[in-house]
Amino acid sequence: VLSAHFDSFDGGSGATDNGTGSLTMLEAFRLLATAYPKPKRTILVGHWTAEEHGLVGSRAFTEDHPEVVKGLQALFNQDGGTGRTTSINAGGLPNAGVHLREWMARLPWE
Repeated sequence: VLSAHFDSFDGGSGATDNGTGSLTMLEAFRLLATAYPKPKRTILVGHWTAEEHGLVGSRAFTEDHPEVVKGLQALFNQDGGTGRTTSINAGGLPNAGVHLREWMARLPWE
């Protein structure tokens, strides 16, 4: 599952909370569809609503689709919020620390 929320607080612009998350997941899906046109597993993109008001959209999805939750192997969520990105984590992934260090080592740091 590639996920992000498609709502914002009243005072927010919606650009970074969370237009960037929705755009990131759509682009990731586009790239995956190009690189892996016939994936072995189902890939879903979820653009949740009302996340700023209690995770309403994603909770409703999990309640409506317990079979997806049961078979879920990975979920990537992007939500940078309205401020500067200050952290990234791989919580819940097996060997998360190893993989995150590997991924971060590939980024072009200045």
